[in-house]
Amino acid sequence: MLTNRKDSSENYNANKIGLFEIYVGEGFLISEEGAKLPCKFDAGQLEDGTNFLVCEFSIFDFNYKEYFPNTTFENFSPQVLKNCLGWDLWKSQNKIFLQFKSFEGVISDEFGNLKITGKIGGYFNVLYDSLRDNTTQFKVEYYIQEFSINAIEKENLQFMIFGVTNFEFTGNLSYGNAMSLDIKGIKQLIIRKTRGNQDALHFWEKFKGIRITCEVIIEIDKEIKIEEIKEIVNDLSDLMSIASGTRIQWIYCYGYDFEGKTVVRNHRSSITRPYQPMQLIRKDPLQLKSFLEDSYAVFTEKQNLLKQNRYIINKYLEAKAENDLLEQRGIKLAGVIEALKELSIRLNIPTSETIIRKDCFEAKKSAIKDALHEAIENSVKKQYAEESEETKKIIQENKKEMFSKIHDLNRISFKQVLLAFCAYLNLQVSENNLQTIVASRNKLIHEGKFICQTYENKDKLAQKYPNFKDPWNEYSYSMNFVDKCFLKMLMYKGYYINRFTLEEEELL
Repeated sequence: MLTNRKDSSENYNANKIGLFEIYVGEGFLISEEGAKLPCKFDAGQLEDGTNFLVCEFSIFDFNYKEYFPNTTFENFSPQVLKNCLGWDLWKSQNKIFLQFKSFEGVISDEFGNLKITGKIGGYFNVLYDSLRDNTTQFKVEYYIQEFSINAIEKENLQFMIFGVTNFEFTGNLSYGNAMSLDIKGIKQLIIRKTRGNQDALHFWEKFKGIRITCEVIIEIDKEIKIEEIKEIVNDLSDLMSIASGTRIQWIYCYGYDFEGKTVVRNHRSSITRPYQPMQLIRKDPLQLKSFLEDSYAVFTEKQNLLKQNRYIINKYLEAKAENDLLEQRGIKLAGVIEALKELSIRLNIPTSETIIRKDCFEAKKSAIKDALHEAIENSVKKQYAEESEETKKIIQENKKEMFSKIHDLNRISFKQVLLAFCAYLNLQVSENNLQTIVASRNKLIHEGKFICQTYENKDKLAQKYPNFKDPWNEYSYSMNFVDKCFLKMLMYKGYYINRFTLEEEELL
């Protein structure tokens, strides 16, 4: 058993990252070729979803001739061996420790022995303090992608509990601690606040960090598989994230039998994000329940745009993250609008990407080139009084550059693509409002600034862009448009928080 965790769990706690769970046992690191290295270990998970593995090895378990061919280890004391090992590790540790891709072992709890398996990530850290003592042991810390714990003997699952980060809802008639959802194919699903929910909320306010706030409890039907249940919670996590305006993930799940005995545990290293207060749906449990139930039914349909393109959800949530400067968030938001446009084009939502029929335009391309040729020559001749070889070269370069962009003349505008997308979603938006959003997007993409930051004359700004009084107004105006697009892709009808006015509005 490891007794010194100063380099792992205690260090995390000192940096305000809570240690959620830790398991102690014995087992093996396993290479891709199947070679096994025995070790004692601590496997654990932090409250931000990070998984770690601290392994303790005996120096005598290494094949020194393989790893250290130029060093003789015979008749050396443990301290001398560790000193030699420490020096050679600087050159050899990548070869030694990066070969291991998985681990397996056995831990013990009140229910008996449990098997633990996991996937090792590409990061490791030799704890050099362990090379300075007089023992024959030393320690290495790994990052783990995922690890699972299962009962040695197979048991029947009755229900599963998933720990989720950053989800919050207010009180209800069940004392404010639980919210049940009616999900097709599931006997019972309850979202329950954790015992430390209030502490987690206080942590958000102080450190803007990540905490487990709720658990999703699912009663198991014998006909449903564990991986299917995980996918259900993955889908719910995306929908809870959209409703909350912040990334919500499950980082662990426990399975229990009818006696309440833990028969399976799974810890995954999820991409978690600090809590952000950008709520789209009010925290009222009745409103959240309605949104999650209705949107889940739509989201899980085979042809749902969002589920087929989940990457857009991540881009959308990143654009709301408060850890960036507002200009950076604006650029990310412009990227979301760009992604919606590209999605629209891929789905052929504008019936045509061209202004006139492509074959008709191709037939007139030579005439367009002739006109451009003459226009370029006349323009250059006006700029340069004398004709020279240099002038001819400039004319050729300009013609080549402009001819390469002839096809762009026939493409429909960014605004027209978005108008077609809005019509497809049945989202009511005027051309003027959409043009304003596109103008803001263009300024952010090409100059990295909001439109309002480029106007010295505020009267002219107010006249042309009355909704862009300052960067926050400009950002929130475009965000409100994107929010409505996401809600429409979920076929949502109901109240939501308008990010521009900060008031509830009904989306029909």
